[in-house]
Amino acid sequence: MAAMTIKMLICEALEDLSQRNLEKFILQLLDRREDPRIPRSKVEGKSVFAVTDAIVSTFREDKGLLVTIETLEKIKCNEEASGLESRAKRNGHMGFDGHRAAANNDRHFVDIRREELIQGVPYLEPILDMLLGEKVIQQEGYNRILAKSVVQEQMRELFRILGPEGITESKDIFYKALKEKEPRLVKHLEGLR
Repeated sequence: MAAMTIKMLICEALEDLSQRNLEKFILQLLDRREDPRIPRSKVEGKSVFAVTDAIVSTFREDKGLLVTIETLEKIKCNEEASGLESRAKRNGHMGFDGHRAAANNDRHFVDIRREELIQGVPYLEPILDMLLGEKVIQQEGYNRILAKSVVQEQMRELFRILGPEGITESKDIFYKALKEKEPRLVKHLEGLR
């Protein structure tokens, strides 16, 4: 049997919500402060299919899955959130697995491994290019980071821009960029206890 796509998993999770919880979900989704934001016209009064499509087209699949789970948790639909997370893992969406948090008290992987990342990333520019493309950082922050002459100082500046522990969305994208651009380092750090 073929694995379900992230889009189908999100749609299935939203279909299982009561009408009241779906309305709360949409309200919470519209109340997000981080960019990108979903336009009200794409979700208000729309079907589950239209809401799912708006999530995936706005955030892309991996981030859309995270936003859906986090939004479900914010409206206290924890059972639905954990069910969606479990189904995503079972269906092989492992890019999602682990970048929410790495076992240590639900702290994000990049927060847990901050020092190792500062010391271990040899070249930051390709990662910054991805973060700029994903709108995690702006051109001003990009320039400020590259103005630092040492990679470790560039990494510290990037961490300042990404924000304190508990801020996860931008760190999820940073983690994804690290996995793509520095796979050996990430694999090594994930293997540490």
